[in-house]
Amino acid sequence: MLYLLKSSGILAFFWCCFKRFLEKETFFEWHRIFLISGIFIALLFPLWTLTELILVDPLPYALTETQTSEAIMLPDATTDWWTVITTIYAIGAMLFLTRLGIQLISLNKLIRKGTAFKTDGLTIVETKENTSPFSFFNLIVYNPSMHQPQELKTIIAHEKIHCLQRHSVDILLIHLLSALQWMNPFVWLYKKTLSLNLEYLADNAATKNMSSPKEYQYLLLKQAGVGSPYSSIINPFFTSLIKKRIVMLNKNKSKKIRAWKFSLAVPFLAFFLVAFNTKTVTQVNPNSVQKYSGLESEKAPSSKIKFTINKNRTKKDLERISNTIKKDYNIDLRFTDISRNADGILTAINSSYNDDTGSSSSSSSDKDGIQPFNFSMEIDDEGNMISLGYEISVKKPKINEQRSEQSNLPIKVKLLNGSLTQDSTLTAPIYIVDGSEVSAYFKATDIDPSEIHSINVLKGSTATHKYGDKAKNGVIMITTKSHQALQSPAISTKKENNGATNQTTINTPLYIVDGVEKEADFNIDNIPASSIKSINVTKGAEAIEKFGEKGKNGVIEITTRKE
Repeated sequence: MLYLLKSSGILAFFWCCFKRFLEKETFFEWHRIFLISGIFIALLFPLWTLTELILVDPLPYALTETQTSEAIMLPDATTDWWTVITTIYAIGAMLFLTRLGIQLISLNKLIRKGTAFKTDGLTIVETKENTSPFSFFNLIVYNPSMHQPQELKTIIAHEKIHCLQRHSVDILLIHLLSALQWMNPFVWLYKKTLSLNLEYLADNAATKNMSSPKEYQYLLLKQAGVGSPYSSIINPFFTSLIKKRIVMLNKNKSKKIRAWKFSLAVPFLAFFLVAFNTKTVTQVNPNSVQKYSGLESEKAPSSKIKFTINKNRTKKDLERISNTIKKDYNIDLRFTDISRNADGILTAINSSYNDDTGSSSSSSSDKDGIQPFNFSMEIDDEGNMISLGYEISVKKPKINEQRSEQSNLPIKVKLLNGSLTQDSTLTAPIYIVDGSEVSAYFKATDIDPSEIHSINVLKGSTATHKYGDKAKNGVIMITTKSHQALQSPAISTKKENNGATNQTTINTPLYIVDGVEKEADFNIDNIPASSIKSINVTKGAEAIEKFGEKGKNGVIEITTRKE
């Protein structure tokens, strides 16, 4: 719509300029060029954009990266007037184009019914229809019974000018423009002005070789009331503007010095380009880059925008989310395969999006209601998209909640520009738990948060160097507190009285597996991590009280899973 407004404004300027400064001049050929140029400039000029580059000095202090969550207020379910206006415009344009097509078909039928013969490279069509003489491209159509032979000679001379100068091209062009800009009142005035100037051209050329131009004017007056049903798309000899044509025939030729008026459009076009079609781009001046805080560069601040889809989202909610993202960010976000239970709760949904960088999808299903997930975008201060994708977040349990085998550890998964499901392994990292790689279908929710000693994340070349190509999506290394305790046995150091030597003794804890006490040389690595159900570590006085002197270095009780 912005393009149409700009195009309509340029067309209106050309018409006003012609009406105010050029209409009374007799530069008919130049008038035609001016008016046709106005049409093409109105169509093409709004597409031309100037870029203004502004160089700025960098800030004299370091910028730190910040991420903020921007709350997106979804629009209320009100009438979208822009959509209504666009729909009305499209319907109107189709109606006018259809009307033009019907007129061309009717004109073709009229021509085919007549008797045609060629003369001087033109096709003359004699018809029996009650219509005014007219021309269309290289065709001249008239009813011989309605005119005297001398009148027909004058009429054909006039219509030949239309054919030879290809005035029908101008007529079709302005008809197409009026169909596309039918809401612009100036386009209809422009159409009338252009058609009248073509008649001035033909009148002027037809009367040059006439001995008595007055007879030509009398002929115009005689047939002033005769009309044609196709007058809008043809060049009729008799029009409703006979008076203006006769006045222009008797007008003195304009002096050539007045041709300077055609240049009046140039300043306006320059102003339009600078005022409405200039894009400003800001860049850091490379000649004044300053080093600060020992840093060469810092990452630009960005904003993170999230749209949450949960089990309570209605159909209208999902439509508003899709429309908002499409309108504001030009991203095609769709929701398909939607299922709901009797209470209207979402139990299954598939979401997918497409943009210039690719596509991605996310699916969720649960008979009690889908797990909430976010469609997330990260945008820099200049409005450029840094990243986008889906996020799945599980509600974080309280730290003192009793753990069960199916308890949920808070986990947040984000896959950008890739396919995502809750059990996705396509772009997931590998997990190393207590030094052992676990199955691709491992769920971090199987580990109690209170039992985790540390989590280390490896990425890029560091991950692939240590674990090979399978680690190209990263490695998450989880160490539990019990495993850390096993890797750090009690160590005592005894210093000899002479101070010359140190004697170090490693105190190995007592291992009890499924209630059975193990020997001192027992190696816990012989038990697969996946078969361990629980590990309990007892130290100090409590271990001695429970297991006697043999528990002085601590006791590790291991319970394995039963098949």
